[in-house]
Amino acid sequence: MASLADKAILSGADNRPPMLEKDMYANEVRLMNERTSDPLALISQHQLNRT
Repeated sequence: MASLADKAILSGADNRPPMLEKDMYANEVRLMNERTSDPLALISQHQLNRT
């Protein structure tokens, strides 16, 4: 499985965003769902970390 760093846009390259592979996207969604089932908890946690 490729990492997001492998998909980085290089300077001087075609300036279109890389397409995420399905397995990478599915993994990110799974991780977000494991972290919290309450979407507002993620926002409040982010606000706590900013201060």
